[in-house]
Amino acid sequence: MRKIYLAEDSNLQAMVYKRALQRISDVIVSHFDDGLEVYLAVFRDPPDLLILDVMLPTLSGAAALRLLKFDRVMGAIPILIMSALTEEDMEHKAMEMRADGYLGKPIKPELLTTTVESLLAKVSAK
Repeated sequence: MRKIYLAEDSNLQAMVYKRALQRISDVIVSHFDDGLEVYLAVFRDPPDLLILDVMLPTLSGAAALRLLKFDRVMGAIPILIMSALTEEDMEHKAMEMRADGYLGKPIKPELLTTTVESLLAKVSAK
């Protein structure tokens, strides 16, 4: 089973995203509503894919992304960034921070699953 960590502080959005992700075969999704909580979980038990909302309490998704991507071991974990921020260059900023993908909110469940499947396939191909 492949592990996906979903960091989203809105319980309603997390429920929608988790339901969509559970349609992917051979996947276990764990939800975290706090950036520091998911950051520590990554070091305890690294996931196959991490999905981070940019705006999270305690440690922002952007800060967690930067910290993880500069770690020699954890930097290899693919990270998908999602954001409701309306900055035009948010996707560019996410890629500069070495995110492996970006989705602007609101996210259609079908788009989330196809993006995640694509990222997981890249990991499997390595």
